Amino acid sequence: MGIRMNIKKLFGWGLNSLSGKIHRIVYRPKRSASPLADRILADALRLAELPSPSGGEEKRTAFVRERLAAAGLVPVTIKGKGGGLLVRLDPPGAKKGPPVLLYTGLRSYRWHPTESLARLDRKNAEGAGLSGALGPAALLSLAERITSGRLRVTCGVVLFFSVLSPADPENQYRTLLDELGEKPAAAVGLRGFSLGLIIRPRAFCRQRITLTPSAKQSAKSGEYAAADTAASLGGYLLEKGRESGVDFHIRRMEGGGPGGDGEGQAVLETDTEAPDGGLLAGFTDLVTAGAERLAGEAGIGADVRILSFVSPGDPVVSRGLFDILLPVMRRERVKIREEDGMDTAGLFSAEGIPALSLGLALGKAEASRDIVDITSVEKGRRLLERFIVSMGEKL
Repeated sequence: MGIRMNIKKLFGWGLNSLSGKIHRIVYRPKRSASPLADRILADALRLAELPSPSGGEEKRTAFVRERLAAAGLVPVTIKGKGGGLLVRLDPPGAKKGPPVLLYTGLRSYRWHPTESLARLDRKNAEGAGLSGALGPAALLSLAERITSGRLRVTCGVVLFFSVLSPADPENQYRTLLDELGEKPAAAVGLRGFSLGLIIRPRAFCRQRITLTPSAKQSAKSGEYAAADTAASLGGYLLEKGRESGVDFHIRRMEGGGPGGDGEGQAVLETDTEAPDGGLLAGFTDLVTAGAERLAGEAGIGADVRILSFVSPGDPVVSRGLFDILLPVMRRERVKIREEDGMDTAGLFSAEGIPALSLGLALGKAEASRDIVDITSVEKGRRLLERFIVSMGEKL
């Protein structure tokens, strides 16, 4: 009996010990450096799961409203296309003057019904569209921290949650400035990737070319003519883009039949980036001329429309803002690197408002999912908060 009891105790001890080791090794994810970062990540995971794009992003805006209400805040829906949520924070003792604007986007084109459901392991959080949800989640954290007095800033702060795509911001951001009634002291855009990346804004234009068969053509021949013209035009513009020194991409191509925007139509959507507005304007004119020429040769119609345009802005206007940011990045030991690209900050600097965009985490975007380094979220949170405090002191 005693022997059986000893064996039982020994077996039980070994099983419990082994189970504990397995739990620690396999199931316990790597923690971020603070519960504040955990909260940001949790909000981002929830937002990323909500379907998008969808009209005015009703589900995502409802989530943001609920979280702001918990902090005692009631956002305003701005007028114009899509709406967007605007909330102003006036901390006790803040100096008078224009506020600092912090903005981010709620819309995602990477949402997927299954791939956007989050997965966690020891180092990473994964999910389609997850990186884009970090910006709204960080703004919600700021709202809570400032209204509770746990983050002390000496300037007014305005938070804006856009419901349009970052690549199509022109109308909404201009409406935002009208709604504010004054120019903010500075504008800072929040994006998910990449922590430490400074973007030098470039001019950006998105165009849609719709090729429509003539009424004189049969349905089948007109459909073929439109599709062939779209393919020829795409190849022509790719070649001209290389020759012109612009960064040109075909974003979408649909040819003929029910897959197009209309019976027999073909559609080509293009994105073009250039270092300056003059070069971009010249290339967009070339797109129009090329579409009209090839469509005329095929006996079909061509309609070319600009869907969005983002100015490269004036980098001189934003120089002082970078002078505030860079020392904060060095203190936080954030590695700094620069790249050229489309950045909504250019819209604000073109209006004389110092502006830049700030990444919040490290990671990578793969074809079907975003992979976020969990521990980097805390570093991004600290960088953002200390940058805001520094802006309040120095602007």
